[in-house]
Amino acid sequence: MNHVIVIHKAYEDPAEVVAKVLVDDLEGNAALEYAFRSTNNIEDSWIKNENVEYLGEDPDGARSTSVGDLLLLNGDLYEVKKYGFSLVKEKEVVA
Repeated sequence: MNHVIVIHKAYEDPAEVVAKVLVDDLEGNAALEYAFRSTNNIEDSWIKNENVEYLGEDPDGARSTSVGDLLLLNGDLYEVKKYGFSLVKEKEVVA
């Protein structure tokens, strides 16, 4: 079963790993979209969503995943953009 690791860094310093989202057999953009949707507070805190393992430190939960955050899928790191996701190159992570 595939999973996506969600890392909040848009407003955090240092970045914080907040979730592991089980995405079943989804791959690529479909898996990233599912993880993004699953870690947004819509009707209730996303930490209560099925297929989400909350890994954050705050017992009350975390903010919604947003532009600038990172998603790790199959060893590839993606940044959440205004429209979709962008593969992060190794040099960009170091900078």
